[in-house]
Amino acid sequence: MTLLKLTNFLILPHMKKLPVSFFIFLSLNFIWFFLIIYLMIYYQPESTTYSKFSHLDKLIHFTLFFIQSLLTSKTIQVYRGGVSYNIFIMIIFILTVFGLFTEIQQLYIPFRSFDYYDLSLNVLGVFSGVFCVKIFNK
Repeated sequence: MTLLKLTNFLILPHMKKLPVSFFIFLSLNFIWFFLIIYLMIYYQPESTTYSKFSHLDKLIHFTLFFIQSLLTSKTIQVYRGGVSYNIFIMIIFILTVFGLFTEIQQLYIPFRSFDYYDLSLNVLGVFSGVFCVKIFNK
């Protein structure tokens, strides 16, 4: 077997047809996912940050999950050539569960706490991101 045949065997046929934008969105999706995990587990803001902006953490929660849902939806859209209603529901479900787990794990971190408002803004960010992709890609 020649080296060319071996490399063709290792590459899936549909992977050759994917545009570069898919790999960019996929990479950004994973980077953003791990950024959320880092911020929710390890990042400890200074107390003066929140005293300047009273609800800055709420805005951060919304923004993190808004961008995550945008990236996830765009990644799947580029991969499939479109996104069906069922796929949008699955994205909303998975990212909502992820948002719930990030809030629950904060119960076990000394400088963090569970907050229903944070959870609701996680979910609102997920819905908003998916809605934006659905509306702007018609």
